[in-house]
Amino acid sequence: PLYVPTFLTMLWKLEGTPWPKVQSMVFNEVPGIIVAEWALWVPTMLVTFRYAPVKFQVLVINVVNVVWQTFLSFMAAKAHGNADKNRERTNTEVDLYLETVVGHDTLEQRRSTKRNWANQQNRQG
Repeated sequence: PLYVPTFLTMLWKLEGTPWPKVQSMVFNEVPGIIVAEWALWVPTMLVTFRYAPVKFQVLVINVVNVVWQTFLSFMAAKAHGNADKNRERTNTEVDLYLETVVGHDTLEQRRSTKRNWANQQNRQG
């Protein structure tokens, strides 16, 4: 269970992903990946050690490992897309909330007031 979060954290940090986004992606993606890991590797080991001849056991494990690494790569790339979609959805929800609660006119008035105040400060300073 330590390999998956460590691998994904290091992968995403080395890609330059900001730390809060990495934490969010690890929290959201790791539980499903660990379940998939158990679903793949437990039966693979049982079948390999029960039915595969000793001289082919390493080969079987390596072939399954290629499949597993491909799956991990796919899930890591998918996590970036999911995080971006969640961020876009959150921004839209915040904008909708502000327009509903604060009111569009009031929101524009506040922005305008902020701009006017900033312009006055720039003229004075």
